[in-house]
Amino acid sequence: IDILSVEEQALLHSAASSSAELPAFGIIFTLSTGVRLGELIGFQWGDINVKSHSIRVRRTVGRLQKVDEDGNLVAKESGKATTEIVIRSPKSITSQREIPLFDELWDGLMAYRSRQSEMFDAFGIDFNSSTHIFCMPTGKVYDPRTYEDLFKRTLKAADLPGINFHALRHTF
Repeated sequence: IDILSVEEQALLHSAASSSAELPAFGIIFTLSTGVRLGELIGFQWGDINVKSHSIRVRRTVGRLQKVDEDGNLVAKESGKATTEIVIRSPKSITSQREIPLFDELWDGLMAYRSRQSEMFDAFGIDFNSSTHIFCMPTGKVYDPRTYEDLFKRTLKAADLPGINFHALRHTF
C-alpha cells in the first residue's frame, strides 16, 4: 500500500494549491477527507451542508464496461466504445455518509466555489446546486481517467513518484 509521508503530503498540497488547473483542489480535499476518486468527482454543490460544514457522499462516478440489451458485455469493435461513464449510488449503505470538513478545508472549499462560479459566469455556464464541484472547466463531469491524469500532472509538479489516486485515501 502506498502512503505519502508528511513531507510528500506537503509537497503535493503545495503543487495542487499552485496548479493552474482549478480542480486540482480536489487532491487537497481528498488528502483531508479520504474520499474515493469516484466520490470526489461525483460531489455536487447541493451535497454541501452549510450549517454543519460537511459534505454528504450521495453518488459515485465510474467508467464501466457497456452491456447490450441481453446483459452481455459489448465486444470490442473498431470505432465503437466499450465503456461508459456511469453516475450511481455508492456501493454500500456505509459508503453513503456525511463527512465533516475542518475549518481550513471549509474555507478552501468556499474560496474554490467562488473561483469556480466566477469562471462559469465568464463562460456563460450555469452554476447551481447540481453543478459538480470537481468538474471539467466546461462544467461536465470528469471521466475518472481524466482526473487521474490531472493527479499525475500534479505529482510530477511536486516531483513525487508515480502513485495511484487511491494512495491518498490510504494516506488519510
